[in-house]
Amino acid sequence: EAGLSPAAHMAPAARILVIAGASAPDSPASLAAAALARELAFLDVAVRFVSLADYPLPLHDADRPAVVPPAAQRLRDLLGLSDAVFLAAAGTAGTLPAVARNLLEWLAPAPADMPGPALALAATGENEADAAATLAELEHAARRLLGQSAVASLAIGHANVVFDARGRITDARVAVALQRLARSLAEAGQRLAEDN
Repeated sequence: EAGLSPAAHMAPAARILVIAGASAPDSPASLAAAALARELAFLDVAVRFVSLADYPLPLHDADRPAVVPPAAQRLRDLLGLSDAVFLAAAGTAGTLPAVARNLLEWLAPAPADMPGPALALAATGENEADAAATLAELEHAARRLLGQSAVASLAIGHANVVFDARGRITDARVAVALQRLARSLAEAGQRLAEDN
């Protein structure tokens, strides 16, 4: 039977926000986020999937006190309502893309008086080294800007062949790793849901 544990059925379902840190639906980040959302659908959690295509964000300028744009405020509100968050970013030459870093800038800073949701991260790249380098940069940015470390993370190399034309995972190792990440995030989110 799909699910986390018998106790999870008695507690409110964990609310998990899945963010595709890209605006193009065929971006490896979007495909990874959609694949993770499908895995979470088999667990006893409430999943909300968002794409940056639906939340256009202006460039964050740290040198100017900025009014938070409506899209950023909506994302912050969703973050505050979530027990767990998954963010995927598609790296280029081992570097975190500007759109993902800009997203983190707008989501920061994390409220100091309340714990944030459990966090899981994934980064894709043209090869294993690029994916690992992008993931390391993403993890560092999340710690610095959101004040959080990831409960689970995944580097997906050779992203151009890992996903087929329908967005399905063709590499069994990546599929298993994504399943494990989904379960880890769901369990962490469920613990927070039960504590609140």
